[in-house]
Amino acid sequence: MNYSEFKNQWLGKRIDYDSLYGWQCVDIIKQWLDSGFSIKPGAWGNAIDYWRSTNPGVLTAFKKVTNTPDYIPPQGSIVIFNATSSNKYGHIAIVDSATKTVLNILEQNGGAGTGTGTGVDAIRLRNPGYNNIAGFLEPINNKGKEQVADQIILNADNWFNRCNKTIKFTRGREMSREEFAPQVGRKFINFVEDAEDFPEADEQLRRIEIGRANTVVDTDDWYNFTNKLMVAARGRKWGSRDEFRIQVNRPFNATASDIFSGEEYDNHQKKILNLATDNATLKAENTALKTQANSGGINQDTVNTINETNSLVKRIWGAITKLWRI
Repeated sequence: MNYSEFKNQWLGKRIDYDSLYGWQCVDIIKQWLDSGFSIKPGAWGNAIDYWRSTNPGVLTAFKKVTNTPDYIPPQGSIVIFNATSSNKYGHIAIVDSATKTVLNILEQNGGAGTGTGTGVDAIRLRNPGYNNIAGFLEPINNKGKEQVADQIILNADNWFNRCNKTIKFTRGREMSREEFAPQVGRKFINFVEDAEDFPEADEQLRRIEIGRANTVVDTDDWYNFTNKLMVAARGRKWGSRDEFRIQVNRPFNATASDIFSGEEYDNHQKKILNLATDNATLKAENTALKTQANSGGINQDTVNTINETNSLVKRIWGAITKLWRI
C-alpha cells in the first residue's frame, strides 16, 4: 500500500494497532509499517524509542537521518519528536509533505503536539514545523512511497511547474494558472492522460513530425536555397560551405528563424529601409523608372528580370511564413 492509499483509508479515523492504551501516536506508525512495508511491529517502546533504540526490523526498510536545516524528508518518512519535561514519551508521525520551512505530518493523538493523552485525537494532518525533532526514519529505495504518476496534484508551485512542463511537452505551450486550478486534487497520471489525449496534443505531434521531416541536409539544393535566404535577409551569401554546415541536421524553421534574426539581419533591414527612404540617387532613379514605365520605355528584358525577381522573393517568403505557421 502506498502512502496516499494509507492516508485516504485512515484520515479522520483511529487505530489501536496493538490493543493497548487506546489510540496512541505509535499505533499509526505500527499500522504504516505493516501496511506499507510488511513489517510486523511488536512492543517496541514509546515514540522516542523509535529514534533512541530503533528496532532492527525497522532498519530493514528505513535509514536514520538527523534533522538538519537543509534536509527535506520524503513523503512516507517517519518523524520522531524529542521527549520533553512535560512529555517523556516523545511523539511520532508520518511525513505527508515537506519543504525546507514547512513540514506537514499525518498523526494520531497529537494533542498540542506533545503526544500526551489517552488516545482521544483522531488521525489528522498538521504542520508543526521542524522544532524539537529528534530525527527521521527515511524509507529505503522509496518502498511504500507512491510513484509520481499516482500522486495527488496539490495547489503548490512545484506541482504547477510539473504540470506546466507536461503541457509544454504535449501541447507546445505554457499552462495558465486558470487551467491548473481544476487539476488540483486529481491524480497526476489522470492529468497526463488528459494532456496527451486532446486535439491540441495531436497538433503538437504533427508539428514535431513536420519539423523532423524538414531537416537541413548537406546537399547543393539546401545550400543554394538557404543561400538565397541569406541574400534576402542579410544582403550576403554564406561565407563558406562550413558556415552553411552549422545548420545541417537542424529543423528548417529553426534555420530560417536564425537567418531572419540577429544583429546582421537587423542592420541589413535598416540599410534597405534607409536606401528606400533617404537615398537621393535611388529616389531619382525610381522617379525615372516610373516615368519610363508610364511612357512604355522599359524594354521587355528588364520587365522579365523584375518579374522573375519578384516571383522568387514571393516564393521564398511564402515558404518561410508557412513554416512559421507550423
